Amino acid sequence: MDLEAKALAICQFQAQVVPALLQTESYARSTLEAACPPSPPQRVNDLLKTRMERQLLLNRATPPMVQYVVDENAFRRPIGGPEAMQEQLEQVIERAGSPFISLQVLPYDRGAHAGLEGTFTLLGMTPVEYVVYGETAGRGQIFTDVDVVSATTHRFGALRALALSPAESLEFVRSLVEREAP
Repeated sequence: MDLEAKALAICQFQAQVVPALLQTESYARSTLEAACPPSPPQRVNDLLKTRMERQLLLNRATPPMVQYVVDENAFRRPIGGPEAMQEQLEQVIERAGSPFISLQVLPYDRGAHAGLEGTFTLLGMTPVEYVVYGETAGRGQIFTDVDVVSATTHRFGALRALALSPAESLEFVRSLVEREAP
C-alpha cells in the first residue's frame, strides 16, 4: 500500500475480481468476507476501511496513471448479489471515465493468455523504475529484480494486446449493466 500511494503509474492484471481501487464498499466487503479461513468481523471492517481509504489516491489532483486489464470473469461473477454487482459495474464505468484510468476487458473468447499464471501489479515509482507486486493465497510479495520486472512488463503488454480496447471495454461493461438492470 505504501508503494501504491507513491506510484506514478499502476498497471494491473486482475483475473478474479474487480480491482480493489475500483471496488464499491458492498462488493469489497463481500470479497473480504469470502476469505478462508474466515476473518473476524472486526478484521473485515478494518480491511474494508483500509481498502476504501486506498481509493483516495484516485481523487488526488494528479493521481497516478492507472491501466487495468481485467478478465471478463471478474465482471460476470455476481459478488455480493445482484444489487451489489449492479452498483459495482456502474462504479467501474464511472471510474473508467477518468482520463487517468484505462480499463481493458480480456474476453473469454481470447482463450489461453499470458495472465493464466495469476494476478499482478506493476508499480511505476519513477518514469524508469518499476516494481512488481504479485499475490498468492493470503500473501503478497514485491519483486524488484530487473528480469522479473521486464518479464512482467512484457506479460502486461501481451495482455493489453489481446484485450478489448478501452472504448470497447466500457461498452462491454455497459452492456452488462443494461442486461442486469431491473
